[in-house]
Amino acid sequence: MKKIDLHIHTTYSDGYYSPQDILILAKNKKLSTISITDHDTIDVYLKDNIIEKAKELELEIIPGVEISTEHNDSEIHILGYNFDIYNKKLNDVLNFIITERVNRVKRIIKKLNSNGIDITFEELEKLHKSTTYGRPHVADMMIRKGYIKNIYEAFTYHIGINCYAYKKKIHISPKIAIDIIHDAGGIAIMAHPNKTNEEILNYLINSGIDGFEIIHPSHTNSIKNNLKKLVDYYFLLETGGSDFHGGNKNDNENLGNYFISETVYENLLKYQLK
Repeated sequence: MKKIDLHIHTTYSDGYYSPQDILILAKNKKLSTISITDHDTIDVYLKDNIIEKAKELELEIIPGVEISTEHNDSEIHILGYNFDIYNKKLNDVLNFIITERVNRVKRIIKKLNSNGIDITFEELEKLHKSTTYGRPHVADMMIRKGYIKNIYEAFTYHIGINCYAYKKKIHISPKIAIDIIHDAGGIAIMAHPNKTNEEILNYLINSGIDGFEIIHPSHTNSIKNNLKKLVDYYFLLETGGSDFHGGNKNDNENLGNYFISETVYENLLKYQLK
């Protein structure tokens, strides 16, 4: 039986492991096909020659990305698969989002500085060497410099929603994300729709979404059954994966245990050829 995981993150965004480490972990977990879906960046494909490196390990990899979007104050993540990594429109939009991510982190750090927490963006950038930066990177820096003990403290007292140093992210709409993925020849999927209301589901379907992620660590059997009924009713795709970031025991155990079947994967590829 082939195991296919289409939702994995690396150090190019907020993952714990490097792309090369991910390939080795995936091989050890007996995965046959993966997609690295870093947040708002495809640099793992543009700068790391990851597809060729995967072939050396007899591991298939398809281009992927997880784009942050917003609709009616709800953050929605759109997964893109099997697109042209050199598509100009896609790269222009992702570069815009990356720039806004950096500006947001700088605003958060400035607010932390004004409250006696001495960290700098230059320190963070030197330590992580990511393409896309976010609040987890800030929290990690606060831990390393001894201001807090864990990420929970960071998001509860400093950088979580409604905290003094929280700064809202600038988003594009899900419709724009779906359109640019399609423009690049790819497939657009809603990530982890475990708590999504009917209004958002209808909006995404009307916006041309190709399917929904059904297999995910946060999804109960009830959620998976309801999502399966939804995709079957609208003749949409189902996908899934571990949403692997690494760095803790529970997450490390997810890799290799949340995957889609070869049949589901083949349906995705056939859909793209239509």
